[in-house]
Amino acid sequence: MIESSFEAAFKKVVSPSGRRAYWRSWEFVDIWEEMVDEIINGYEWSLYEYEDEISVRDDLEKALESSSLNQFHDWSGLVRRTLAADNKLEDLLGRGAEIRDSEFWWHRRIPPHGGPDFVEDVKRIYGICLDTI
Repeated sequence: MIESSFEAAFKKVVSPSGRRAYWRSWEFVDIWEEMVDEIINGYEWSLYEYEDEISVRDDLEKALESSSLNQFHDWSGLVRRTLAADNKLEDLLGRGAEIRDSEFWWHRRIPPHGGPDFVEDVKRIYGICLDTI
């Protein structure tokens, strides 16, 4: 498959590794949107998995901070989708407890609720009681 110049530029900026090295730009955004919906509906997996999965937003941040992608028409739609998901999650995390000092808002706070495994992990690791969904 021939990679578009936008996809090549995106990968150069993001420098994804592991399984993400094979993702297309839109897959990063799809995964972020799905993650946000999972968190809003009560993240059901472990805290370890939460931290791993939420890190996809770190990759998107690299792209958002890079002016080199602004020249591509494909990028504007992905930016809109990313920021729309951000708005949904920021509102929820604003009601959650702060767990660390981080430059990224999505790492600073934990959602106020989750599934049983997530809630148990947060209580064990941070001593914070969340609502179970």
